[in-house]
Amino acid sequence: MSSSYPKAVDHVSKQRRPHFGINRGQRGRRVVNVPTMLLLLLVFHLPACCPKLRIPNEELDQNDVLWRDKKISNYNFTVSKMTMGTWSILPLVTKVRNGKRISTEVIGDPGQPMTRVESFEDFATIDKAFETIQESFNSGYSVNATYNKDLGYPEKIRLDPGPGFIDNAFIIKITDFEVVKE
Repeated sequence: MSSSYPKAVDHVSKQRRPHFGINRGQRGRRVVNVPTMLLLLLVFHLPACCPKLRIPNEELDQNDVLWRDKKISNYNFTVSKMTMGTWSILPLVTKVRNGKRISTEVIGDPGQPMTRVESFEDFATIDKAFETIQESFNSGYSVNATYNKDLGYPEKIRLDPGPGFIDNAFIIKITDFEVVKE
């Protein structure tokens, strides 16, 4: 049965008010504004989904080239990590052969808290350290690194995710670097 009375019109719902790329279409259904949604996805998800997006850093590139030109694949080094202002994690001696880590040994006072070797995975080799520095630049971290002037490897790396992350900055030191002849 149809009524002879005119239907009430809700003028508010008929207005087109975009809200983050979603509009109200016919019959109140939500209609996605595709270009707006694509732009939002690109802006907010590109750094997370594409870690290989590379932000250039001249000092990093120069030292990476110097390191690679030396073609050092057998070496030992000590790596230490400072967090929240103290060297709270024991240093590790890492041995690398043919560019791959073959052993990691915790050194230091046995009375100190134990070191989790996983916390050093990003610095397992010098090549991995260069990758970690580049990924940190790409992710928007504040990065400050000093490099060995003769071989190019990073000697001290300070990584800070930014002001919104309290006490998340840390410093990595690579010391006792030794080329192994085999």
